[in-house]
Amino acid sequence: MIDNFEYTYLPKGKVILCACDQVYFEIFFNKLYTSFTKNISEFNQLHIHLINPDINLINSIKKDNTMSNVSFSWEGEAQISLIKKLKININDWEKILPIKIKKMLLAESLRGLRYVQRYVQFLYNQALSLGIPWRFLISKNYIKKSFSKTYYASRRFALPRKLLTKTTHILFIDIDSEFKKDLNISFSEDFSVQAIKRKELGWSNFYAGLVFVRMDEVGKSFIENIYKMINDSLDKNIFYWGIDQSCLDMCYEKNLLDSFDKNYMDFTQDSDASFISYKGDKKWNQVGIKKRFRFFKMRFAKYYLKFHIRFIFNFYRWIIIRTDKKLFAFLFNVKSMLIRSSARLSWDKESFIFTDNLFPSFKHRIRHQIRCNDIYEFGIKRRLDNLGESYFLDKINFTDGDIFLDCGANVGDLKLWFDFNSIQIDYRGFEPSPVEFQCLYKNVHPSTAHNLALWNKDSEIKFYISSQGADSFPIEPKSYDDTIVVKGVRLDSYINTQIKCLKLEAEGAETEILQGLGKKIKLVEFITADLGYERGVLCESTLAPVTNFLIKNNFELIDVNHNRVSALYKNTLL
Repeated sequence: MIDNFEYTYLPKGKVILCACDQVYFEIFFNKLYTSFTKNISEFNQLHIHLINPDINLINSIKKDNTMSNVSFSWEGEAQISLIKKLKININDWEKILPIKIKKMLLAESLRGLRYVQRYVQFLYNQALSLGIPWRFLISKNYIKKSFSKTYYASRRFALPRKLLTKTTHILFIDIDSEFKKDLNISFSEDFSVQAIKRKELGWSNFYAGLVFVRMDEVGKSFIENIYKMINDSLDKNIFYWGIDQSCLDMCYEKNLLDSFDKNYMDFTQDSDASFISYKGDKKWNQVGIKKRFRFFKMRFAKYYLKFHIRFIFNFYRWIIIRTDKKLFAFLFNVKSMLIRSSARLSWDKESFIFTDNLFPSFKHRIRHQIRCNDIYEFGIKRRLDNLGESYFLDKINFTDGDIFLDCGANVGDLKLWFDFNSIQIDYRGFEPSPVEFQCLYKNVHPSTAHNLALWNKDSEIKFYISSQGADSFPIEPKSYDDTIVVKGVRLDSYINTQIKCLKLEAEGAETEILQGLGKKIKLVEFITADLGYERGVLCESTLAPVTNFLIKNNFELIDVNHNRVSALYKNTLL
């Protein structure tokens, strides 16, 4: 093993190199390997770098001794966890990189919709001209999902630095490729690094699917530069799949890269070119691929359909959260009927009244449009099921009369979970924001509700308010709408007896609240906490500091919800 890389053996001499995940490997490797063995004489080795392969694939590779001209390396998925911290600002990206990122993302999102592509492109341009932000036209989740593709595409350029140090020449390719005949490339002696320049104008000038590097001083300098460019971009939260192409452009500007004959590479199977790099429909309609990939293509089509449906709802969401309250309630109800949801909404000049047709007697007050649209659209049952799962409430043996402290109660949704499960809990809610507290008080009455902030000392606290998101932050966040001053108290002044469960959702201030428990933390049996990436300007998670604090105070970690980043702890002394 070298660093985090494992391998069968390390190749020498002239090597063809590509990196991919397991899915692409299982689909395209056999065809690439067959064409390499049949047609290539100049390069003696094919090296495949796998990202996130399962143990069965690794074991089969280790046992296979039939492919002497193929070597393998692999690594796990540690880097992909960075997606949780992803912050997207495409406008900043385009200032840093010589690439039309918006154009690229839109074109990719429209692939497969050839008959409406031009019309959608027109509508997109018109929307931008009207000042509608790009983030409502290009799904943020779509960009996030392209993170792994970014990592796979750019990872190959890191391998020569530490892993493939004994190579003399490297030809970087994509695995969804095929050698139709021997390359016989007349590499210029004046240039150590060469790539194929695009025939047409696009968002970048070079293809990354065929890049030649002679590992002399200039070639090694290219490897170091492109590796640094990619890492610098990732450090700046620039995650998109065309990053390797963009970095090739920057290397060209530094005179580290030259172009070679375009005739070596094409994109259609019937071409006379030596090397075929399959794109779009041509990738999936190849002989020997189409049948094997029928299921994958179905999944692919579902993904694009899902994306375009999400696009419509993102646009709808952008409109309705800016409408009049009564109009918003009307549009919410129209949407509910269209998606066959039982959720309904009305406005009583003070707050929204949330009802559910499946539960005629149920009424719940909500204040903010975004929360209404995003959280309650599929009815109260779905909302409570998600809450129960997020906070592990089913794993705690509640009985009637148990005390439940809801710190960061918002409008009291957790009280509803106990009501719907017929548990007569002794509920005590804490909510610092006055707007949410008004709803909380009415929703949980006659249970106790306190309009104050919990902290590690008794003092006034400056709170940062995000009005539409119904969030209030005791620690200055990256963005907020307004500030208020609220009364802050220690939680130990409100505890005189054993507490069954303490729930924490404090937008990054969970550690300070726990400090405010003092010695009375011994009276708390369970603690369930939202520990997501919400603390301060850097949007840090509080999972590690909260866990360390509780372990020191005789708690053990019972479970973690990785989707929401929440955790359940139990007092080992009770």
